Amino acid sequence: MAAGRPLGRVVLWSATFLAATTLGIAWALHSAKMRPDEVLRMLTLSPAAIALLALFSLGIYAADFLRFKAHSWALGVPMRWRAGIDAVVANFLFSWITPGAAFGAPAAIVMLTRHGVSWDAATLIAFGKSAGGAAVLLAVAALLMVCGLSPNAPAVLIMVLLPGISVVGGWLLVLVIGAAWPERTVAILKRGVDAVSRNRVLGGWFARRIVKPSTDFMVKIVVRLGVFGKQGARVYAVMLLSHLVYFAMFVSVAVVLADAVGGRAIGRIAGLSTIYLAGTYFAPTPGGAGLSEAAAQVFFGGVLEPRAAVALTLAFRIVTFYFQIVVGAVYMAVVGGIHEIAGWRAQNA
Repeated sequence: MAAGRPLGRVVLWSATFLAATTLGIAWALHSAKMRPDEVLRMLTLSPAAIALLALFSLGIYAADFLRFKAHSWALGVPMRWRAGIDAVVANFLFSWITPGAAFGAPAAIVMLTRHGVSWDAATLIAFGKSAGGAAVLLAVAALLMVCGLSPNAPAVLIMVLLPGISVVGGWLLVLVIGAAWPERTVAILKRGVDAVSRNRVLGGWFARRIVKPSTDFMVKIVVRLGVFGKQGARVYAVMLLSHLVYFAMFVSVAVVLADAVGGRAIGRIAGLSTIYLAGTYFAPTPGGAGLSEAAAQVFFGGVLEPRAAVALTLAFRIVTFYFQIVVGAVYMAVVGGIHEIAGWRAQNA
């Protein structure tokens, strides 16, 4: 690979995120008939609210650090505090600028190995945290919707999110099942590759270049995640709690902002923000860019007037996504690792 290619990939990802975000913000403002300066004017933040936002914003970092620690503890792998901080910051940056958060876990793997954690252990920690967290978020969001809490989602939004939910959800399902029954899952994956290879239409180049490398990588991850399947209930409880605390930080930010824009149905807003967060995770664009901003009224229009829904959504994205990207870009420029992460390949794991 040419030396400049990985960095060029980062530039492309960042440009895609910025373009999608700009279009999403423009659509949200147009639909609510707002000017950009009106968003700030609607957010009447008291000193206490500002302090809470700062606390919860830092809490997101602290909670993600605890998630890394919980998963390293579950495996009996020592992890220094600096390794955890580097992994958290890199994970946020590359999760938000790559479609489907594809390079979030690889970024964490690279940063952990830079501090002496083995590739095997780093892969288990990073992919275990990523898969477990997304599975917990998806399960909680689905439960809330089953209980009757649902955004005003038109069919077109569901169709847009469906590809992302199907691909990422399917990947997570394989990992979760694989952690419980690794041998059986590996056998099924290998049989699937053989079936595709023998198929007259899908065999050949598609099987060799796409299906087999992807499946070989998935097999490696399933085998490693099988270690989690052998842990006791206490270990699972700690990991689950770390995920719940992490997502609670995001929801808390949304609640504080909802109060600032005059929201009163705080409990319902907390539930909708959980579903909204799941939507950003499974949207096909990098970090949910564009769709997350444009869908402000879809998710919160039922409990907030249109302008307030847009103000809440844009402020939430600033505090919990854009801020982390800026911090990550500056931090990674200082500590290094961007080139290695952008050049990461599945066979590295």
